[in-house]
Amino acid sequence: MLSIPYKVEKTITIYRSLAEVFTAVSDFSTWARWSPWLCLDPDCTVSIDKPKGTVGHRQAWEGKLIGSGEMRISSLKTEKSIDYDLQFIKPWKSRSLTSFQFSPDGEGVRVEWRMQGKILFFMRKMMSALIGSDFERGLAMLKEYIETGNVSSELSDKGVAQRPLRYYVGIERTCSMAEVGPAMKADFNTLEKLFESSTLPEPQEVVSIYKKFDMVRDVCVYISGFLYDSLPKTPDGTVSGCLPDHQALKINHKGSYQHLGNAWSAAMSRLRARYKANKAVPMYEIYLNHPDKVAERDLLTDVYAPVKSS
Repeated sequence: MLSIPYKVEKTITIYRSLAEVFTAVSDFSTWARWSPWLCLDPDCTVSIDKPKGTVGHRQAWEGKLIGSGEMRISSLKTEKSIDYDLQFIKPWKSRSLTSFQFSPDGEGVRVEWRMQGKILFFMRKMMSALIGSDFERGLAMLKEYIETGNVSSELSDKGVAQRPLRYYVGIERTCSMAEVGPAMKADFNTLEKLFESSTLPEPQEVVSIYKKFDMVRDVCVYISGFLYDSLPKTPDGTVSGCLPDHQALKINHKGSYQHLGNAWSAAMSRLRARYKANKAVPMYEIYLNHPDKVAERDLLTDVYAPVKSS
C-alpha cells in the first residue's frame, strides 16, 4: 500500500532555564513523570541504558496496553536540540524521527516537539491528530513537572461499572477542541445560576456528555449539565434527555482538568484492548467535587466509556 510522509509539531513555553528544560528532556528517567504514553500503562516494563544526555541514551518499553518499542538519542546540541530514533514494535512495526527544539521565549523556554515519518495514506489524518493530541498532553505534563516538580494527574482503573438511568438537563455546544475548556466553564456558570435561583433543583451528579469528539476535523459537540433520577422542568436555553441504564468502563482521574485527556486516552486504550464499545450510549465524565472548593490537585473526575454487556 502507498505510504506518504507525515509531520506533527506541537509547542509550549516553560518558565524555567534552558539548562533545566534540556536536562529533563534528555534524561529518560524523568519521562515516567510526564510521558503521555507511560501514564496509560502503569504495569508497563521500562528499561533505560547508556548515560543520560548523551548519544545512544536509550529507553525501551513493553506493556499490554501501549505495546512495545524503543527510543534512542541519535544526536543532540546542548540546550538547542535533541533528535531521537523512535521504533515501535507492537502493536505494529514502524519507525519515526522525533526531536525537541529549545529556544528562549521571553522569561521562559519555547519547547517544540516534532515527529516525522511515513504512514499508510488513509491513516495520515487520524494518526496526525492522535499523535498531536499525545504531544499536547505530554508537553502540558512536562511543563508542570519542570515548573513545580509534580504532575497533578493520577489515574485509577475501576473496571466496568453498572450505571443507572439518569435524566439530564444541560447546555449543548459545538466548538473546537481548544475552546472546550473555556466554553464548559461558561456553561457551568450559567447552570449554577439556574440552580441558585431555584430554576433547577439540586442534581444527583454533574456531567459532560460528548455527542461528538472529532479530533481530525477539530469539532466537539457536548452537553454540560446536571443528572437527575427524574426529569425536572427544562429551563429556556437548555436541552434535556436521558442516559439509559448501561455498563461502562470507568477511569477515575485525580488532578487538574487540563490533564483529563490522560483519563480519556487510558479509557480508549483499554476499550480497544479488552471491550466492545456500546455506541448507542455517548461517552461522558462526571465531576465528583467543585473546582472552587478543593485544590486543583484534588479534583476528582470519573470518565465513562460505555461498553456492551458481557
